[in-house]
Amino acid sequence: MRFALVLCLLAITAPACDPPWAGPNLPEGASWVGYTEVAPGPIGCGTGPAIVASTSIDDLRQKVVAACRRPAVCNDTQGSCWQNVQDHPGYVYVAVLVMPGCTAPTKDSVAASRSAIYVVHWIGHAQGVCNMALALPAYRLFLVSRSGLQAGVVKVELQVQTQGGGTEIAETEVALA
Repeated sequence: MRFALVLCLLAITAPACDPPWAGPNLPEGASWVGYTEVAPGPIGCGTGPAIVASTSIDDLRQKVVAACRRPAVCNDTQGSCWQNVQDHPGYVYVAVLVMPGCTAPTKDSVAASRSAIYVVHWIGHAQGVCNMALALPAYRLFLVSRSGLQAGVVKVELQVQTQGGGTEIAETEVALA
C-alpha cells in the first residue's frame, strides 16, 4: 500500500520538475558568448521597457531613469543604478527588466551573432506555491563584449523562454562605432 502511495505521489509531482539539462534554447544563427552580470539595478520600474542597451554606462543609467518614470529611483540606495560601475571600452551594457521567478527555477545566458545580442532568460516549472503578490521587478545589468559584432546598428533582444515552450521577445538597438 505504501509503495502504491509513493508511486501515486511521484506520478503527480514528477511532471512539475524540470530535468537537469533543461534551460535556454540558443537563438537561431547565434552562439553562446561570455558575459558579466553586475549587481541588480533600480527596483519597481515595472512600466519601463523590458530591455535597454548602450555602449556607455552613464547613457544606460539615464535611459533607465527616464523609462522608470520615478526621478528619484537612483536615490533610493547607494549603487541602485550601478553608480559604482565604470565604463569599460569594448562592451555593450544591457539592462533587462524581468519579474522574479518566485518558486520557478531560472537560468540566464547570452548569445550573439554578427548583428545581434540575445539575452535569454529561461523560466522552468514552478516548484511550489508562490507568495509574491507584490513582487517588484528589478533591472539586471549584463556586460557583453563587442568583439565579433559588426559596426553599425546592432539588434539587442531579450527572450523570455518558458519550459512549456513559449517565448516572449522585447528588443532595442545600439549603435556600435
